[in-house]
Amino acid sequence: MMKQRRILSALLCAVLLCTLMAGLSACKKQVKKTPPPPAKKAAVVVPEKPKVWPLTGVASPEGAPIDRFPLSVKIENMKSIRPQTGINSADIVYETEVEGGITRFNCLFDSSIPAEVGPVRSARLSDLWIVPQYQGLLFYSGANAQVSGGLTERGLTKLDGNAAGSLYYRVKGKSAPHNLFLALSKAYDKAAALGIETTATGERRGPVFGDLASGETTSPAASVSIPFSNLTHVVWTWDAANGLYLRATDGAVHTDAATGKQVSSTNVVVMWAAYTQQGVLDPAGNPTWDITLGGSGKAAIFRGGQRVDGTWSATKDAPPTFTDAAGKSIPLAPGKTWFEVVRTDVSIASQ
Repeated sequence: MMKQRRILSALLCAVLLCTLMAGLSACKKQVKKTPPPPAKKAAVVVPEKPKVWPLTGVASPEGAPIDRFPLSVKIENMKSIRPQTGINSADIVYETEVEGGITRFNCLFDSSIPAEVGPVRSARLSDLWIVPQYQGLLFYSGANAQVSGGLTERGLTKLDGNAAGSLYYRVKGKSAPHNLFLALSKAYDKAAALGIETTATGERRGPVFGDLASGETTSPAASVSIPFSNLTHVVWTWDAANGLYLRATDGAVHTDAATGKQVSSTNVVVMWAAYTQQGVLDPAGNPTWDITLGGSGKAAIFRGGQRVDGTWSATKDAPPTFTDAAGKSIPLAPGKTWFEVVRTDVSIASQ
């Protein structure tokens, strides 16, 4: 009897053990393994684009007003009125031939705004190209009907004596009309008071800056001589110590009356453009010129004591860019630029 009980107990234990093992096996089959979470991808850090002044490519201080429109001022260049005031503070200067063989400047001020500039004179047809290419606010003293109509047609901001009279004043020691000066440091406040937009909502327009491409064809250019006409002859001389070209006009050192320093520029760009004689005459009976600053033409870029020849291209709403014979971009060196716009038959010399 006892033996039967022991056998029965052993059988029961075996059954219980099998049942337990089956249950454990079933549980193992029902449990799903949770896959490990996917590895997190490293965040891609896009370096912030350096903030620079659009017209010089030079780094701007924190909080600098790099989105504001530049101030475009028409300055005369007759020999008898030199030295002008404030022109060395301009980021970009366009020099073009006007009536009678003299030249005139369109000075674009952005990174540095001097207290005053002058003498301020009348606008020309070339300004219908220059001002919108750089989104400038134009300051000038009068314009003939053709130019004034063109400014209106293009919708350009006209801040002459009629619109911004309180900024203009006559100085002693100079005869009219060569004594009109402009309080440039007050220009943005005046424009804002007139309800004129002074800040760009999109990207500002400016030249392309950078290093020359490796292997770019260059030639030494310690000096460049530019004969605009029989009355105006410009020479730029490379100053390696300061990394600047220094200007002389009509055989004399060209200075800025505001500082007494010689006019200088990081880049000098000669642009050959079509000059078309207009029917409108100046008071002396000389014909005026329309200068085509859109399309393309021959160019010579002087930077770092070197000359690079190429082609300029521009539209009515974008400033010129430059390419070499192989189609590679010719950037300007960061700094100030003078654009010397000459007739297509003018020959310059550099060495």
